[in-house]
Amino acid sequence: MHGILNISLDIIKSNWRNLNNASNGKAAAVIKANSYGLGMLQIAKSLIDAGCRYFYVANTEEAIILRKENPSKELGKAIEKSDDPIRMYLREMGGVELLSREGEIAIAKRI
Repeated sequence: MHGILNISLDIIKSNWRNLNNASNGKAAAVIKANSYGLGMLQIAKSLIDAGCRYFYVANTEEAIILRKENPSKELGKAIEKSDDPIRMYLREMGGVELLSREGEIAIAKRI
């Protein structure tokens, strides 16, 4: 038995635009782990074309690859200074290897 997964970059862009509109222009995209196996650079390029400027990655290596392939000065320029609690939470969690449920709760309480 084989399955087929069809990925539409147009639908991904449309979904991000809808989320961005619903969040008053504050939506980011999580593209860690090679966009969960879908191709980080392809997904990022499509989302950049849609207007996304903030991305969460799993580690420094992914951030370097993303920045090297997309050298825009606007890309992620404000994410480190965000006071939005969700962005703060995701930024902290993105820098930690896989956690147990208890580990994630402990870090969330600290944040």
